[in-house]
Amino acid sequence: MFASVQRQVLDNRAASLHVYIKNKSQEHKMTRDLAKTATFALLHFAVGFGVSYAFTGSVAIATGIALVEPAVNTVVFFFHERAWRRLPALARPAMALRNMAASP
Repeated sequence: MFASVQRQVLDNRAASLHVYIKNKSQEHKMTRDLAKTATFALLHFAVGFGVSYAFTGSVAIATGIALVEPAVNTVVFFFHERAWRRLPALARPAMALRNMAASP
């Protein structure tokens, strides 16, 4: 009887540890996605400002365009990344094409 209770306690601890590790892994993925999104936003802002300024010659207009357009695209990018992670079957053809392009 004692051995079965002891085994149940150990099984419960193992299950709790598994859930804890899984949650930490998901938190890491979210943190990584947010970091990628932030760096993408900075690059997008710089490109948006440069192109807008080249076309308009106005710092004010270029700043406005560079703030609005990348802000919208940044939100879209974040959800795009999350969708691709949830639908791995969609990512496979893209990976296959990338691997074919990298092959000599």
